Amino acid sequence: HLKNAKEYLSTENAEKCLEEYTKAIQIISDLEEAPYNYAPIDGLIELLFSINELEETNKYISLGIKQARKDNNNNKLAKYNKDLATYYSLQGDYAKAETYYKKGLELTTDKDDKFKFCLGLALCCSVAGDIKEELNYYEKCKQFLSDDAVEMITDLDSSIIRCKAMLDENSDLSLSMKHLANGEKYLESKKYNEAVNEFAKSLKYIPQRLDTLQKLSVCLQNLNKIDEAKEVNMEGFMTSIRDRDEFYIDIFSIILGNYYYEKEDYRQALKYYNYVTGANPNFPPKTVFSLIGTCHLLLHEIDKAVKAYEIANKIDPSDEKISNQLKLCRELLNKE
Repeated sequence: HLKNAKEYLSTENAEKCLEEYTKAIQIISDLEEAPYNYAPIDGLIELLFSINELEETNKYISLGIKQARKDNNNNKLAKYNKDLATYYSLQGDYAKAETYYKKGLELTTDKDDKFKFCLGLALCCSVAGDIKEELNYYEKCKQFLSDDAVEMITDLDSSIIRCKAMLDENSDLSLSMKHLANGEKYLESKKYNEAVNEFAKSLKYIPQRLDTLQKLSVCLQNLNKIDEAKEVNMEGFMTSIRDRDEFYIDIFSIILGNYYYEKEDYRQALKYYNYVTGANPNFPPKTVFSLIGTCHLLLHEIDKAVKAYEIANKIDPSDEKISNQLKLCRELLNKE
């Protein structure tokens, strides 16, 4: 069954893979005197994480913890604590995630795992705004890396420099973050002019910071300064392309696509919609392909519209609006 599961996994048949892993776990559980084989549980947890079945993931993590305690296997127990930390991180509960990262760090004897636990703890501290502890865990990370991990060491050094700069009240980063926080407060209270001033000050210290550019564009749009907002979004788009930041590539691509759509420049709108990677959950592929289909329809490129709507319809067959648009395009194509 474990072999079957791996074969189904290679063909991305998640449903059959789940069935085979579950059968393997049941058989192993019945073999009480045999050494416990953790491979099916580990494979199932990884698969469930990949398809975002979090509650089912938690169930099998608990099973793994129970067995690891029974076997007195601390390294496996550490592994399942890391899985629990991931589970709570995905739910946005970084306080609980921090608890399980700490437990795992105490249990494991593996250097690579110690590195991963410290990196996870640094992230939790970052979210909590505890820069001092974040710096502490980044510095601990370096203790568990080999000297040949040059790229990772460089990344850690950058994070350490950033944390030290944030702890220095007079550094550019610290001042930029201060104005960014002020801008966010004004934005939340819909004081857009004040927010624009604060975001602009923030960008003087750290130019081309993507989250600041995006929030600045929101304020300008709310002030009906559409062309100014477009220039800011263009800067954000070019920066995100340069940095290969797919999350912000999606944000700025959609905004610029919508800008040109409103201007009825559907060719330019398509150019930006086609940049969307799918990395940002706020812009699901269904929506993007629907927008692409609409642009092609308005450009009288019916065959291309049909292809885009077919993809959107395949993603979500229950969306009546997409189904109706696909039906319309097919009718138009038949008339041609």
